[in-house]
Amino acid sequence: MGPREGNQGGTGSSETQVTFDGTNVVICPFPALSLLGTHVTTWAANNNPGGPQPSIRFKVLAVGRAATGTTSNVTIKMYFGTSNTIGSNTAIATTGAVSLATAKSPWQIEVVGCYDADSKIIDGYYSTSLNGTRTGQTIITNAVTAVDPTTQPTTKITTTTTPAFTYTVPAYGFNITFTFGTGNAGNKFYLDWFVVMID
Repeated sequence: MGPREGNQGGTGSSETQVTFDGTNVVICPFPALSLLGTHVTTWAANNNPGGPQPSIRFKVLAVGRAATGTTSNVTIKMYFGTSNTIGSNTAIATTGAVSLATAKSPWQIEVVGCYDADSKIIDGYYSTSLNGTRTGQTIITNAVTAVDPTTQPTTKITTTTTPAFTYTVPAYGFNITFTFGTGNAGNKFYLDWFVVMID
């Protein structure tokens, strides 16, 4: 994924999703079925040691840049969910509010998780860094449940970008939000890298 810029119109200070076009949220897919294998249900039922594993350990890595035009706190969060409505997703990681004094800084959020097709639960921990402030390994406290590996994506969206493009919204995935505590025309936020990897 190429860099995505987020902004709040220069004066905004509300939590904002990183989007393709100002509306449709950028999602890093969590393709549970393809990661676990197509025969995961059979494996779980028969305990077949020759089949695909019913559980996985994974990492989600988000990396970017933030800049402020005045002294301001910056808060970055990672959510599990695919909704364009922030409250419909589940917050799983945060930098907390970090002061950035008319400066630029890289940031990162790393989530290390585990998932299995029996419980359908995602569990794990995260770490973050922003402007010299680091969050060590912190347990994910908001439960992510009912992640069914057999669910297939069905929703298609056409962006309002130029040129426009149509894509299928993943059944499950992760997204990023940012908040500048003080609005300023110099505030900029970028999501440069967003990937899920099997450990």
